[in-house]
Amino acid sequence: MLKTLKPLIFFIGTLVVVNFYLAEKVLKVSSEDKTYWFLSNFSIANGFISSLIFFYFTKSILFPGLAKGLVRGFSVLSNFILLNLAVGVGIAVISGCLPGKVKETAIFIPSLFFLFQLLVLVDSVIFSIFRYHINSLVINVVTAEGAEDSVIIGDKTVKTFMFYCLFLILLEDMLLIVLSKSWVSSKQLLVFGILLVISEKGMYTYGAVKGIPFLVEGEKIFPFYYPFSKKRYLLRLFSKIPRETLLKYPKEPLVFSKTDSYNILFIIIDGFRFDGLTEEIMPNLWLFSRRGLTFTNHYSGGNNTKFGLFSLLYGLCGSYWENVFRKGISPVLVDTLVERNYDFFVFSSTRLSFPDFRITAFSRVSNFIIDSFETPNICERDKIISTKFIEALLDRRRPFFGFLYFNSTHQPFFYPEGFERFKPSSRERLNYFVDISPKNTENLKNRYWNALYYTDFLIGNILKVLEDEGFLRDTLIFITGDHGEEFYETGYFGHTSGFSDYQVKVPLVVYHPLKAPGIIHYVTSHYDIVATVMEALGCVSSYTCYCQGGSLFSETLERFFLVLGWNSFAIPGKDMTIVCQFRGFKRGQVEVFPSHLTIKEEQVEATLKKALKFLRDF
Repeated sequence: MLKTLKPLIFFIGTLVVVNFYLAEKVLKVSSEDKTYWFLSNFSIANGFISSLIFFYFTKSILFPGLAKGLVRGFSVLSNFILLNLAVGVGIAVISGCLPGKVKETAIFIPSLFFLFQLLVLVDSVIFSIFRYHINSLVINVVTAEGAEDSVIIGDKTVKTFMFYCLFLILLEDMLLIVLSKSWVSSKQLLVFGILLVISEKGMYTYGAVKGIPFLVEGEKIFPFYYPFSKKRYLLRLFSKIPRETLLKYPKEPLVFSKTDSYNILFIIIDGFRFDGLTEEIMPNLWLFSRRGLTFTNHYSGGNNTKFGLFSLLYGLCGSYWENVFRKGISPVLVDTLVERNYDFFVFSSTRLSFPDFRITAFSRVSNFIIDSFETPNICERDKIISTKFIEALLDRRRPFFGFLYFNSTHQPFFYPEGFERFKPSSRERLNYFVDISPKNTENLKNRYWNALYYTDFLIGNILKVLEDEGFLRDTLIFITGDHGEEFYETGYFGHTSGFSDYQVKVPLVVYHPLKAPGIIHYVTSHYDIVATVMEALGCVSSYTCYCQGGSLFSETLERFFLVLGWNSFAIPGKDMTIVCQFRGFKRGQVEVFPSHLTIKEEQVEATLKKALKFLRDF
């Protein structure tokens, strides 16, 4: 992803260098004392700039009504004044460590605050779309190889960002000129900022003590929000949530009573939400589902690709990813098939280095991966992998394991000409500063439906070959999504941002030669898929030896599972979902959804104890 961002980095660097020159010409300070006063002034003023940026991009979130809007506006200003003061203190500390260089380093102040405002800008846009701030997920997207296959920024977004860069650096320069004047009172501006911060923290404390919800919402909305006091309705589990989990996988050698050699085919559609499997949207898959088993209440193990596919391929919670990644541990399913000398067809239209399944799930069969293409067109890539799979299928000599990962349905939702069934829709690149908003929901959703319609066409070709060539006699087929995709149904967009059914509930179509067709309504999850395949391959070891699920075909099995996000996990239930932060700034915070439910702490605590056990199973 960094390669894609190189032109932007060069552009920003050029602006910073030019700004150094301007600051040197404009800024004249006669003493170190005046330098620090200028820095404090500049910090407070930048607090207002940060607030205006955040206001502009999140106004629909911040202002649901007059009272809440005023309180949140007050909190926004306080929060960003505090953050900019922290930046100012950091600059002061660094410059103070350079003997005799305090006045000289003053010329860097405007440029450093410009870079901070860019960070606020990016964070505000991310929050306006996904309802979270810059976190480990965002950093991973920026730094990981292959991320640009899935996260496609587009020229419109880049040009808009460059415009904001120019606007912000001009704003910083205007501020530099104004605050350089001798008539600007240093003390008054600093005192105003400090009093405003103290007042807002007092308001929060009062709201926490009196139990007034809208006075204490700041910590959910603003980045790095620091309240003076906290009174949580639910539990704090900071010391109980494991930062790392050990791994003994499998717990003991697996035992097989027979060595049946079914062909196994996984077809994964990115962002395939539970209501996408209809006759109108996916006619081929819908027709095929009548011949197999359709699971209507099926959950992914993550609200993102990394943990969704991990739970599907390993049958384990994504909390074990780091151990698997560091040790290069292959799934027991792949190990079993390698030992049985299977053919492997692992085809993905996005590189499997993001997330890095090349050195985890497919580390033993990486030579059979096809995930790099000359064309950047995702639709073409999806077509290529479907064609290559059909060719490999017709040429195979042994039982095979197939893994197909289609990516046209990932944002910004691509489809070729001739597949625009749902309108209004647009095939143009999205501008993430403008196009992602509740006002544009119909267009975004239709783009998604059209991408599904196109993907269904490709899958239909594969299913036809499987039937025509007689593969359905001895092939297990699993067609599902890595996670869902939301379009503001509960206030969120996309995935990774929440745990509503739209983000974590996915269709599952299973074809088993020995199972009668039907529709299954009981709850299942990706954790159950490995157990189902291993059972078909003759494994008689207990499921608990190698996964955290059970057979999909067992209705009486007591199922408990977690849906993992980057910094939190959810425990889906019949009437409620419990979400717990297990990593990051808010580690240990627990919430219950829907929020209007009155739940006893004992009930929540009992559920969380089961979750902690689940995190430590292996």
